[in-house]
Amino acid sequence: MTFSVTGSLPSGAQISTNATAVTLTWNATTKQIDIEFVVADDSNQSYRPTTNIDECAVNKGGCQQNCLNTHGSFVCTCDPGYRLNLDKKNCDDVDECSPVGDCMQICENTIGGYNCKCNADFKVDDTNPKKCIPKDPCQQNSLGCKHICFLSDGKEKCSCRAGYALEQDGKTCTDVDECTTNMNNCNQQCNNTIGDFSCSCVDGFTLDSNGFTCNDIDECREWTFKCQESMQCQNTRGSYKCVCGEGLYWIDNKCQGLEKGAKPPPPPPASVPKTPSDEETSQSVKLEIQGLNVSEWNQHLEETFKTVVATSATKHCSEADNCKSTTASARRKRAADYVIFTEDQVHILPGYPKQISQDPLLATLAFYLQFPPGSSTDIIKKGILVSIVKGSLADISSSINGNISSVQTLFAETTTPQTTSVTPTRPTEKDNSNIKNYIIAGSVAGGLLVIIVVAVMRMEMP
Repeated sequence: MTFSVTGSLPSGAQISTNATAVTLTWNATTKQIDIEFVVADDSNQSYRPTTNIDECAVNKGGCQQNCLNTHGSFVCTCDPGYRLNLDKKNCDDVDECSPVGDCMQICENTIGGYNCKCNADFKVDDTNPKKCIPKDPCQQNSLGCKHICFLSDGKEKCSCRAGYALEQDGKTCTDVDECTTNMNNCNQQCNNTIGDFSCSCVDGFTLDSNGFTCNDIDECREWTFKCQESMQCQNTRGSYKCVCGEGLYWIDNKCQGLEKGAKPPPPPPASVPKTPSDEETSQSVKLEIQGLNVSEWNQHLEETFKTVVATSATKHCSEADNCKSTTASARRKRAADYVIFTEDQVHILPGYPKQISQDPLLATLAFYLQFPPGSSTDIIKKGILVSIVKGSLADISSSINGNISSVQTLFAETTTPQTTSVTPTRPTEKDNSNIKNYIIAGSVAGGLLVIIVVAVMRMEMP
């Protein structure tokens, strides 16, 4: 093994090597440096290992609250009562009272926390600040209150504990199903219990200590991934991927470096689309793209397109309520409660992209968008997906090295599809021959329904 160090090395840097390692030392400097380590074996195959820099050491990496250094990167985290903003650096207050808090009666949100208060005729329990007790409890409970009897203006009244509702008889308490009434703050799955509810997460996520937020499991950091020996683990939201390391290529079914003078292999082909359901197909949109050569469509181009669409959807859903899942839309908006999409939720329909013409170069691409795992709704509605694409036309066009000239639903609900267009680059041909119009009329006479069908055929002469 031989080692070499290249790049913009700091002044006075000293390099020492042996059979197994290379050491580089230098005095502290404020000047920018660029260091690359290269390792080569006897067959002249080279590998460029990465160096880990602690980005958190300077100004917390730009994080507003907490910075966590990782190998080759860093992540920002937030204190309890806050959630990471979409910019991945700032922290936003979480409204613990929306849609429901864990206070018995009144929940009051504060920055980074919340307070519990009580209704009239009640006070906060000294032994439990989340619980309320009557200021003047009943002595006899002559009403037969099932849970709580209290005096209000000298008269007995009944109340229920948290998680229950008072029946019309004014004394009986029945369980409230917080899951079906959307009065829960579960991030993914809600399980009703008598007088309460609990939250759970789908595979790939773990429940936070707050009891309702589902956090992504980093399979790479926890070493629970299964990748080929030559591949590296890359964490994704809810899962992970096996990829080749930087400077390595997929050659002969494994990741390896290039031989001296060899050219990088062509990008792998795009993935095979999964077979969509009827609902997924019906909620798809179709793009008409100028300048896209389908023969050059590959895995890298597909992943770039999906990533940009997912980013655009996340941004759109953070600013609008119309794309929220059924559960989320029925709730009051929680501060910093974002629907985060990844490329795994973007699905291209089988048979796409399609080449329409070579001159001018024109292609179509149809796809649909799923909600992230744990959502109560599976698919983004096609009209909303059209809005998402329209709001990021430039970015999505750039991701596929083309120009989106038309966006429309694949199957319109009416005869007029939802479409947005720029100046077209090709003429539209219309076939006016053999146009048939049908007139259907119905009448009722003497209890007999008569249907009259009149067919009118119009043919244009050449």
